[in-house]
This record gives sequence, structure tokens and C-alpha cells, in this order.
Amino acid sequence: MNREITNIEINKLKYTIKNFGNDYTSSIQFENKNSPNPTDIFIIGNGIQGDIAGIKRLINKKNDWVYSSRDHTDIIDNYDKLGLSVMDFINYDRLGENLYNNNEVLANAVYDVLYDNNIETKFKTVKTLNLTSYGKHTQLRTKNLNIDYSEGFNDAFNLNKSPVVMAGGIYSNIDAFDEFGRELVQNGQDVWLIEITGGPDSEDNTSYTYQDLENYFIPSLLAGVQYYSGKDKLNYVGHSNGCRSALTSLSKHYRGVDNVGYVLEYGEWVLMDLVANPVDKFFGIACPTTLNDLSGTSEVQREKDDLGEYESVTAINNLRNNTNIFRYQFASELNKLANVEFFLTNYKISLNLQEFYNDLSIDESSSFSGNQNAANEFNFFAGTGKYPWYYFLNHYGGDGTVPLQDINLLNNNFQNSQMYEFDENHGDILNNNNMKNLIIGGLN
Repeated sequence: MNREITNIEINKLKYTIKNFGNDYTSSIQFENKNSPNPTDIFIIGNGIQGDIAGIKRLINKKNDWVYSSRDHTDIIDNYDKLGLSVMDFINYDRLGENLYNNNEVLANAVYDVLYDNNIETKFKTVKTLNLTSYGKHTQLRTKNLNIDYSEGFNDAFNLNKSPVVMAGGIYSNIDAFDEFGRELVQNGQDVWLIEITGGPDSEDNTSYTYQDLENYFIPSLLAGVQYYSGKDKLNYVGHSNGCRSALTSLSKHYRGVDNVGYVLEYGEWVLMDLVANPVDKFFGIACPTTLNDLSGTSEVQREKDDLGEYESVTAINNLRNNTNIFRYQFASELNKLANVEFFLTNYKISLNLQEFYNDLSIDESSSFSGNQNAANEFNFFAGTGKYPWYYFLNHYGGDGTVPLQDINLLNNNFQNSQMYEFDENHGDILNNNNMKNLIIGGLN
């Protein structure tokens, strides 16, 4: 800090935790002076665990606090999950006498807690059947994020929960939800990131269609998570294509599928089944359905040339010599959006999938229906950004890509459904803290 902390301030902080006698308790005072002076931050913890828990809480809430003009006080009491989770890793049972010595073992334990290095990452592979539209198997990855909490911690917080499967949109890869997935892991969830598109196998000259996603990719991925986790019931979080393709797939295959694909066990591919009714809670973010109503992207895709042809269809036809494309290739052919950094991703999708969504965007009378049995509970999140998605695009009340009416359609289509709106565009909604908190709360 830039000034000396007074004894009065120290005593005030100590007083707030005097009734919490455990080593992991802490008090955090965040004072925004709303003046030229820097913000003052005070943390006093009981034991090293309390200090670390206080720092961890400050890190977790930095975005909520730093940009606020209000003062904040936070207490980590005897029953705080964060404090107890720090204690679960920094304790005598795990560290022995190193707990009381200022040595490398203790330093590494503190570093792991502060930087989430205690999250274990395991990649597991599944393989589709060879009944795809292109007549070949495709290998797809799953990425499991979990924390090796003690048995007592797991029991205390009932952490033996259903796995949470997470999938991003088109032109993304397996790490689309990595950051949020790690937040969920810190809240005790068993997270499985899945690779619908953007993988080293599926984007290596593989001409899959949207129907391949529905019938082979997603069923084999969900069955793989069931097999590897040992749990039949899953929860699902999907953004954009990761939402739509899962909904339509589950609507088709909720009864289960025998011999749906393969898992890799001890170097051998083993057939597996998709167990019926796999998804309990479904969380759909910026999920396209019909795309009938106008959005910033569909406005561009519906433009016609002097001959009355859709420019976006011409762009697709100009790319026919490519099996898989980057986003900027399609944008460049349209002579629109090509210089926008958002589009310069390093992940491809099949041209067939881009064509599916392009056709959906220019068709103003398409329909969508989903089977109620796709999940037991549905939560849908819509973007309604006030400002243009990008400075040269309109948003027409939606998120710039998906019209608000699409999310309304979903909410009306499914029973036991909730819908939430946020002032965000199609991509930025993934970083909305209020939405994240709703998902965290819904999973607990």
C-alpha cells in the first residue's frame, strides 16, 4: 500500500474475524477512495491458509470490485467453501512438517492454490462410427478438468455430482470454455470440455455436415463422457452451435443409442452405448434456432448482387475447393468483416457447416422444434446488446448474430425452462459474470 496501515484499521479487521477461530478464516477490506489516491486493500487471515484464502477471494472478485466506486468487505468464515478448499490443500495431512517451514514444498502448494494449478487435466479420446456422410471414422477429444479434493471435502459439499459437459460455437476449439470451466471446477464441478469442431482430426480435410454433428459427433462425445466418468446423468453448457447441435441431437437420441461410437481403453477401441436421457440440466447460450429475424450477420448474408444472387452463396461457391475453412476466408469472400480481429481465429470448420448456417441465415421461413425429453431442465441466455455488434453492423435487438426471437422460441418450445437476457453481443456474453453466476447456482 502507499500508506501505513493504522492500528485502528488492523483492529477493525481483526474484530470482524474474532468469532471465526479456524486457521483458514479471513477478512478482506477493499476501500475505493474515489480520489486520485490508489485503492486501499487490507487482508488479515488466521494462519497462512487464511491469508491465502483472502488473496484468492480478492483475485476472484477483482472484476467486480476494481471497477466499482463502492467500498467492499468480505468475510471468509468457518463455513466458507473457498476457505475450506484452501485448507484442504494446505494442511498437515498433505504437507507434513513442510506446513511450518518456509520451504519450496510450501511455496509450491501456495502457488498451485493461487494459480489454480491444483486442477488436474486429462484428455480422453472418442471415435465416431464410419457411417458419417463422408464414410469415415473421426476421432474427437474430451478434456476433463477436476480437482483432487479430499474425500472429506467431497462428502461435506456433496461434490460427487453429475459431470458438466461444455461445448463452444463454430470456429472454436476444445478450450472455448476453459476459463469458465476452471471456475466451475473451483466450485466443485467435474468439467468435461468437448471438441465438436476445431480439433486436429475433424478439421484435417474432413467434410462433415451439421447432420454428422447431430447423429455421430455429439452422441459419441456424450457417451464417452458417460463411459469415462462412470456417470450416466450429465449437465450440459453450450454456446451457439454447441447449443443448437446438442439440442437437436438430444431431441433425436434421448432414448439412447447402442454401439454409438468408441472409447480408447488400454490402446484398444471399445464400442460404447449412449445411455438414455443423458442430460439433466441444459444451459444454452446465444443459441440459434431459425435465424428468420434480421440480425447484423444475416443482414450481410442476405445482400444480393446485381444479378439478384445472394453474395454469401456466391462466397460459399467460391470456396468449394476447400474442405475446411477459417472464418476470415468466408468473411473475405463477402468483402465484409475481414479486418475484424474477432474473425482471425486459428480454428477451422467444414465448409459444409458454414454453408448450413449461411443457408439458415438467408432462409426467412425455416422452422425449429425440440423434444421435451432432450433434458429435464432448460436455461437459455440471450444477448440484447444496446450497441452495434461491430461499428458497421446493426444488431436489431439481438446479439448481432442470433435474434432475440430465437431464444424466445426455445423458451416457449420447452417446458421447465427459464430465459435470461443480458446487454451483450454474441461473443462477449460468454464473459458475463451474472450469467456465469446463474449457471453456477443452477448446477449447485
